[in-house]
Formats: sequence, structure tokens, C-alpha cells
Amino acid sequence: MFSFKFFGLALAASTHLLFSQNFLVSEVTHSGNSFTKDYVIAREIQHPINAPLDSSIAIQDRNRLINLGIFAEVKWKAVPLEDFSYRLEYQIIENSKFFGGRFIGAALPAYEEDLGWSFGGGGQLRNFRGRNESIGVAFSRGGRNTFGFQFSNPWISGDHVSLDGDLAIMDYSHPFWLMISRSNS
Repeated sequence: MFSFKFFGLALAASTHLLFSQNFLVSEVTHSGNSFTKDYVIAREIQHPINAPLDSSIAIQDRNRLINLGIFAEVKWKAVPLEDFSYRLEYQIIENSKFFGGRFIGAALPAYEEDLGWSFGGGGQLRNFRGRNESIGVAFSRGGRNTFGFQFSNPWISGDHVSLDGDLAIMDYSHPFWLMISRSNS
């Protein structure tokens, strides 16, 4: 590191930055995740090791991590090492709030002319078990009685092999069907 003054401005520069042609990445690390499993983050980072630093790949890695929808913020930086290589660091800030962060839910009434009033609600828990899975439940009671369950794992094995499943039970009292069932008995 050296510094010099130019028209009263102090300038500092690293000799490594000035004279190095290839910024070789010798390691890739990530930090800041306390709930999300390390392998979920590592599988999204595509920047090769022992290759020149490519900021477009690092930006794509950051965007992939953000697009998971489970992190509040993702930053990256290249840190020079003593052996004239670089460590590519991804700093991750997880959604720390449970409500509004990892869990989103709502409750609401609904009115249908034929069925009357129903009250229902539901919610979805994102990053379930720290593996970018989501699990959701929804229900309604009243004129329309329903229950639903949803599970999603966008990368259960291999290269983007996903598992999504929905289970729904719907039972509602429609006046027309009640008249038919009463007339048949």
C-alpha cells in the first residue's frame, strides 16, 4: 500500500490492485445466515474457484440468492489475500422477522349470494426447516367449508428437481344440492 498527494488530495492505492492483471478467486465464502442451511446458499453460487474474478457472475450469484425470496439483503465483495489472489465473500442478511418475514398470513370474511357468509384464513411459512421449503395452510368455515395444505421444495434433489404438492378438502352447503338430497330421501 502506498499513498501520495496530488493537488492537495491524498491518494492511496494497493500495489496489488495496480499491477495485477488477473484477479484470481482462490476461495468463495458466505456469512450472515443463521437459519438457512449452508448448502442452500452454496448451490446458488456459481462463480468458479481458481478462475479470474468475473463481476457479472458474482452479480448473477447475488441475484439468484435474492430471488430465493428468503433473504432481506445480499452483498458481495472481493477481498485481496496475501498470496495475490482474492476471496469472494457474500454477506447475507436473513429475514429476521417471523411475521411478515418468514410467515405471511391473513384472515378475512367472504360473502356469496348462494352460500352466505364464510370466514377463512391462511398463511404460508417460507424457508421451512432452513431449506427454502414452504408450507401453507388455508381454511374457511360457514357457507363454504374448505381446508387446504400446500408444500413446496424447489430443489429437492439433483439439478432443480422440485416437489410441489397441494391437498384440498372442499365441502360447502349449496341450497340447490340440499333441496335435491332432501327430496331423494
